[in-house]
Amino acid sequence: MQLAFSLDAPLLTSLSVFVSNYRMFMVILVLLFFAIASVFRELDATRFLAITAAFALLISLGAKPLLAQARPCPQIDSKVPCPADFGTPSGHAIIAFAFALALHERKSFPIFIAIALLVSFSRMYLGVHSFIQIAASLALAFVALASARLADKYSRRIK
Repeated sequence: MQLAFSLDAPLLTSLSVFVSNYRMFMVILVLLFFAIASVFRELDATRFLAITAAFALLISLGAKPLLAQARPCPQIDSKVPCPADFGTPSGHAIIAFAFALALHERKSFPIFIAIALLVSFSRMYLGVHSFIQIAASLALAFVALASARLADKYSRRIK
């Protein structure tokens, strides 16, 4: 985290701040999915991707108050105002990693894992998450993926 935070690149700061808006982040991620999935003819993954993203969001919202781990920004001079909620997991990182993991058998996977890594780096760069918080987000993205697989399997069985 120290290395990421110590960088100072105005363009990177602007892009990171832009993606920090949670609604904007979700819109961009969904639009990227549809654009890239159209190119790779992977739109059939939409249903499972939505289930995985929903579990990632639920896990993120539930885990923050349970883990109650502070963000690093009060101790450092972060590049943006410190969000008021807890830092683990990073909502941005868990959803980005969940998107990528849901597409792990698809041609678009390398693109989405790169996006997840860039999003995660930007969260550390801004000073709002530590490396450990990002790593926890990745681990919880695997939980979201497993939960989505179970829910998808169960929902197909009851049809």
